Amino acid sequence: MNPIIHLKHKPGAGEEAFLPTLKTLFSAPVSSPLASVNINNVAELLLQLTNSKYLEKKGNSIDTTEVSSIHVSLSLAVANEILSSPDAPGVRLLCKILTMMDLTGCAQSTVKEMKILTTRMIEEIEDSVAVKSLNKFHKMLLILTDSENGEIQGAFVAVSCLDSND
Repeated sequence: MNPIIHLKHKPGAGEEAFLPTLKTLFSAPVSSPLASVNINNVAELLLQLTNSKYLEKKGNSIDTTEVSSIHVSLSLAVANEILSSPDAPGVRLLCKILTMMDLTGCAQSTVKEMKILTTRMIEEIEDSVAVKSLNKFHKMLLILTDSENGEIQGAFVAVSCLDSND
């Protein structure tokens, strides 16, 4: 079965494969054909495949609650992965990935939890590029918690503007 089609029909599959796929690519030996794979492109593809905006919702075949929470749970998983090994290969990309997550529909309690995790990551990571990505993600989370009506969509417009100025 084509993995892309499989991910579209079973949203949890993308979530389960996300970090193991990236870890495999991060740790690929130089002699492996995997070493020539552009990990940034793979990460962006996986993010698009797990983004609820791009998943087809045919009838009741996909639970919309499950679909909208994929990036939320991925964000928490990525943050915990970064904190478990702040000096591991690929941390810079994992930090960048956080800024690309679609957190539409994320509960305020989860946003607050992500803020705490982000603050811890900023304190523990020494790579300046990774810290810059984490600061962008932290700004996005601040916008999410500061919004009066709890609408998350406006925060992504603001973060997109921040990203385009770099």
